[in-house]
Amino acid sequence: MPQITRAQKEAIVEELTELWKNSSGVLFTTYIGIDANSMSQLRRTIRDWGGVMKVAKHTLIKICVNKLYGDQFNLDALFQNSPTALIFLPSDFPAFLKNFNRLLRDYQMVKIKGGIIEGRQLDGEACVALANLPPREVLLAQVTAAIASPITSLVYTLQSIIARLIWSLEAIRKSKGGE
Repeated sequence: MPQITRAQKEAIVEELTELWKNSSGVLFTTYIGIDANSMSQLRRTIRDWGGVMKVAKHTLIKICVNKLYGDQFNLDALFQNSPTALIFLPSDFPAFLKNFNRLLRDYQMVKIKGGIIEGRQLDGEACVALANLPPREVLLAQVTAAIASPITSLVYTLQSIIARLIWSLEAIRKSKGGE
């Protein structure tokens, strides 16, 4: 494998930094055992969804992260024993993550190792959990239902008390011979 020059390394770091600045976050994935045709198809699908997939050396990725965030993140655990592909997320990253998570069923060699999304470091499980969240509209409906639930219960309870009072008064009226 040919050595790359310092200028080429700087260009790669600059490219990664620009991509990172223009994205909502980055997923770190491993791709051990995937063939070249599958990798090309995976890159094309990610590009169609608005993301970008790049492969870079760990040291260059660390330089890029240090340039953007300082020493806020420790990525050593993500980089152990496997090559890393970076997936730069589009602005609508929840939908992208949901689609990407479904896509990984077809590409079982690709695994999410972790990510940095909107300035927060997540491990692989957290990224998958984020991908499995329902859409925003569903979450808002669930929160609204949870907030409205006690009020609705109170209304039904009060309605029940009033209905029982009316039934009792009706029974008393009938027992006294009233019409």
